Amino acid sequence: MNMSVLKTGSVTLRPTRRADIARQREYFRDEELAWLDSSTPEAYSELDVENLLQPDSDGSQETIRFAIEVAGEYVGYCFLMNTENPDGIYELGISISNRHYWNRGLGRQAIGLMLQLGFERAGAKEIQLTTNAKNERAIRCFVAAGFRETGRIPEAIQFREEMVDAIEMAITVEDWKSSIEVAGAS
Repeated sequence: MNMSVLKTGSVTLRPTRRADIARQREYFRDEELAWLDSSTPEAYSELDVENLLQPDSDGSQETIRFAIEVAGEYVGYCFLMNTENPDGIYELGISISNRHYWNRGLGRQAIGLMLQLGFERAGAKEIQLTTNAKNERAIRCFVAAGFRETGRIPEAIQFREEMVDAIEMAITVEDWKSSIEVAGAS
């Protein structure tokens, strides 16, 4: 599937570039970002950013990757994973990694593009994600985009010195289409 450039509002989703790798490595030094992303600063420091951002080495299309760009600046990434799942259940991953761009609605714009891509072009029936209960900003963003909580795994994720719940969320193609119709009617 040819994934070119997607745009809406202030957000451009484009294929990742080699230059994004160095920038993401810088972002991964942000301790708060690590905790919010259900990771740890130590795990972030060991993460293979090149593998994270580059296409699957086996040439499969299992993961559709995009860089998130605002005003020509790389600010994070988003993925649709498991896109070869015959049941049509995909997983969304997103990170607005540059904290200067937090709380500006950019995550919601990027998610909107990813949902449209997943449901209209990639054949998804449902898109799921997992976040941690302490990432309240992300949860608000996901709910605003139409996701609903589908499960909770108690104390599954370390967040600084405590264990917090993993929140499982999903949106179906039917729910997404209904939200588009409601938005179009208003």
